[in-house]
Order: sequence, then C-alpha cells, then structure tokens
Amino acid sequence: MSTNQTVLKSQLFAANMVLEQLRDAISPEFLGLVATTGQSITIISSSLMIDTDILAALTASSFAATKQLTGIMKVSGFTITLHEGAELNLSIAQVNSEMLLVICFHKSSDIGKIRLISRHAVESLSMIFASNINLDRAG
Repeated sequence: MSTNQTVLKSQLFAANMVLEQLRDAISPEFLGLVATTGQSITIISSSLMIDTDILAALTASSFAATKQLTGIMKVSGFTITLHEGAELNLSIAQVNSEMLLVICFHKSSDIGKIRLISRHAVESLSMIFASNINLDRAG
C-alpha cells in the first residue's frame, strides 16, 4: 500500500472477514487494524471501554519506538511486539509498512495459539492489502 492509497471497500470487507475468523478463534478483548500513522482502520471486537482513537495512536507510537530501537541496535526489524500486563496482554503485529494488527487478550489465553493464529491472519491481511484490484468499480 502506498502512502496515499486508500483502503478499498472490497479490501475492508475481506479484512473484516479475516478478523472475524480470528475473533472467533481466540476470543480477544480487543481486535482491530490501525494505521502506522495512528488512525483506526477497523475495530472488530472491543469489550473494553476504551477510546479506540487513542488506542490506535498509542499503538502506532509504541510500534514506531520499537522500530527505532531495532535501528539503534543494528538488528533486523521486529514485526511483532508483546506487552504483558497483570490481567491482559497486548500484541501488535505488522501487516505491512502502513498497517498493524492489534490484539488484546487475557493473560490466561494460550499465547502460542494466539501467535500461530494471528500469524496466519497477518499473512492473509498482507495479501488483501497488497492487491491492487479495484473490485469496487464493478456493479
């Protein structure tokens, strides 16, 4: 996705289907896509009473800071960050250069299962947003 490209309706529809499958598989407290610029793209599940715009901005900032750390450490870029809390964990996975998958889940959840299933979701989302086919023009 280029910096000026918008998300097509067909891409958003396909992405929401992937996120709904992910939601059904892992039952997160929060699940959504955010832009690396800090805007919410789509929120699928949120049982938490939070401001999703603030969450999107802080998530993007956190991921940007991690990206800068990799540069300072002269290591390959990280594509997933995990924040562990007393009751909830937060996973931020890079979908592409402009988009992040955010998952908030209970500490009691199987983190291996969440990482495996979310990795497949990221691969699917990457393919959806790499597509340049404009299906919105049809019909």
